[in-house]
Amino acid sequence: DDVVGVWLGFRVGLNKQYFIFRKYGTSLRGIACGRCDNPYTLAMIDEVTIAGDTLTFYTMHEDWGPGTLPFRNKFTAHVTENEMRIATQQDDRPETELRFTSSLVGPIAIEATAGNN
Repeated sequence: DDVVGVWLGFRVGLNKQYFIFRKYGTSLRGIACGRCDNPYTLAMIDEVTIAGDTLTFYTMHEDWGPGTLPFRNKFTAHVTENEMRIATQQDDRPETELRFTSSLVGPIAIEATAGNN
């Protein structure tokens, strides 16, 4: 329940990153986008697991991105109140390459975004 909703990520304007988590049965799934009006900048969020205070999930990239397609990015996150600290690693690269860290702010209730077009 602490994760379900819209998390606002890095970048600004049209290229802002959004991470949307929804309940699916007893698990979580979602979508990440930035920009969200371009199908090439959408990625499915899957394989969501929670162990203690650590949230792990993958984004699946099939259409674009650095490296060989398709690939997955593994996200390791810690949620504290309204901040999700993330570290990501592309799964087809050595652990020393393309590592990225950032913070997401949220969650915004999905119902609260109904007026956005």
